[in-house]
Amino acid sequence: MSTGIAVAPVSEIGQARALMFAELDKRAREIEEQQKSTWVELADLCCTMRDSELWREGGYSSFGAWLQSACPTSRSYAYMAIGIREELREITDSELKQIPLGNAEILKHTPKQHRVGKVLEAAKAQPPREFIGTVIHEAPDSHLEKKVCHRFRPTSSQSKKWQEVFDMWRVVNEDPHAPVEDVLEGILTDWMEGHQTQYEWKVEHQ
Repeated sequence: MSTGIAVAPVSEIGQARALMFAELDKRAREIEEQQKSTWVELADLCCTMRDSELWREGGYSSFGAWLQSACPTSRSYAYMAIGIREELREITDSELKQIPLGNAEILKHTPKQHRVGKVLEAAKAQPPREFIGTVIHEAPDSHLEKKVCHRFRPTSSQSKKWQEVFDMWRVVNEDPHAPVEDVLEGILTDWMEGHQTQYEWKVEHQ
């Protein structure tokens, strides 16, 4: 007894799936390339807005005020992009647009003489975790280190206090865009140095 339901031949289903794969694969690769280059465009846009003081035309009191309004959720990303863009001036725009922001940040801390050849090509193709290993191997004088992931789950009040301390450290050390890792290292170093004598005394008298 016929149910009246037509079943597409396997070959047609296979062709449809192959077509869908090709379309999605193409779009994924397009997004990958866009993400690599967008940070360069954002940095250039922000630098023009800042250096030409175009933010005044919008009625803003400062570049920072404009950036807070234009990029409220990615302001730190924008500042990072600007800093990296200004440091990597010797690398051409066409090459920078092939390098994701994470790898560009690693290049920023790599001596200029090593930002060429194998290292530069690796920056375009490798994920950050792999790329930093390449830089460490090819440019040991860069003094870069692999990052170790530490997981913390602070409460909202603890997180607020941490942020207040981080912001205070940046102001005191006149480094407003210092990454959290550097801030935390600085805080811990200051604490250790401030308690070193007390620590040594306690260890000695235990």
